[in-house]
Amino acid sequence: MRGLLGDECGVRARTLFLVACAGICCVPRIVLAQAPDLSYDRRSTFESDSQAPVAPTAALELNPLPVGFGKVGGNLEFVLAAHHALIFCPAYFAATAFHGPEGEAGYRFYFSPRTLSGPFLGVGIMGAAFSYLHEASDCPQGQVCLTRFDSTRLYGATVEFGTQWIVKDWFLLGVGGGFIFQHATRRQYELYGDDFSNQAEWVLDSGVRPRVLFSVGVVL
Repeated sequence: MRGLLGDECGVRARTLFLVACAGICCVPRIVLAQAPDLSYDRRSTFESDSQAPVAPTAALELNPLPVGFGKVGGNLEFVLAAHHALIFCPAYFAATAFHGPEGEAGYRFYFSPRTLSGPFLGVGIMGAAFSYLHEASDCPQGQVCLTRFDSTRLYGATVEFGTQWIVKDWFLLGVGGGFIFQHATRRQYELYGDDFSNQAEWVLDSGVRPRVLFSVGVVL
């Protein structure tokens, strides 16, 4: 009787041992079969990161449209955070009837999280100091007299809207419009010359002026 029990226990023990060994051998195969292909995922992630658009931090732009009116200037934009940017616009007027520097400083909100690209709204302040041409005040009527320059200043606020595109991660193109609300200090003399007075009064007088935005530049 004891021999039979011993043989039965031995058979059970050997059976459990074989089952355990089979389990140990199969577990690594199951784990390896279910493990993801990490090398493929890393390669895919790397390729997608390399193709992702670069987030710009600043842009340097030129404004070609006002050159026909004697104004040369550009823009310098700095990204503060996603959607938010500061813009500075130095310029110089070199018209026949007046000349002098002009500057603007403003804020732009971009609707796209990739700041400096996409639709935007902006506000700012402006200031200018011009010298304008006028006829000598002591000139007798009917005689040709010398012309002289006198100074005047402008202060105001700007409101603008538009959109910008960044091409190939470096070239920038922007279009838009807006208004300038400007106030001019009182001029002591009248502007000289009928040919230039209309253009000069448009720039030098107080009032609301529409503006057209067109800029080309590079992303820094």
